[in-house]
This record gives sequence, C-alpha cells and structure tokens, in this order.
Amino acid sequence: MVGYPSDVEELVFNKILFNLKPGSFLVDHTTSSPALAEKIYTECAKREIHSLDCPVSGGDVGALNGCLSIMCGGDQQSFDKVKFILDCYGKTVRLIAPKPGMGQQMKLANQVTVANNLLGLCEGMV
Repeated sequence: MVGYPSDVEELVFNKILFNLKPGSFLVDHTTSSPALAEKIYTECAKREIHSLDCPVSGGDVGALNGCLSIMCGGDQQSFDKVKFILDCYGKTVRLIAPKPGMGQQMKLANQVTVANNLLGLCEGMV
C-alpha cells in the first residue's frame, strides 16, 4: 500500500512489473482509481501475472488488530488463490465483482457513504 494513485502507477509500471515472473500475484491495497486498477490488470494479464485491486477500510487500528475490511476486484481464480492470505489481516474479505477496478468502486462508495453519514451527524448537532 502506497500513498497516492500516482505512486502506484510509478511503482507498478516502472519497477514492480519488471521484477515479477509469470504466475506471480500483484495485490494492491492502495485506495486508487478504478481506471488505474483496470490498466494494471490489463498489463499484468499480458505478462501472465495475476492482479487484484483490494483497497481496505478500517484504518491503522483495523490493520493492527487484523480486522480490516478488504474489497477486491479482479478475477475469481486469482482471488480464490490469495484469499487465505487476506484472511490473516482482514475480518471481512470480499470479491466485489469478478472485474478489475470493482474493489476501487466499492471503496469509493464506502467513502461517500461515510462522508454522508458524518455530514448528517454534523447537521443533527447544529
């Protein structure tokens, strides 16, 4: 997990892909863009590398306690092969849809929902 989509793009396309062998797995936990997740998936597929976009929710506390929510996008076969690892630090691990970028789509929906709930709470206190 790195900071920003531009960091992900820089690392994946300028360093990581050149060091992965066919059959390797690339699991990205960064909250990024669905379009970038699709781009990474497409390039990985050309190289016979499995790719999943798996942003997380739960923050530092969730990570420390092994109870993150992990929202995955990518193909079912790749998800099935890495789920047992994700289960080690994720309380809820789901393949949102067997399509790249769907983990990012779900994270975006989650963030909008959280922001709306916070706004409603603030409005109620005024």
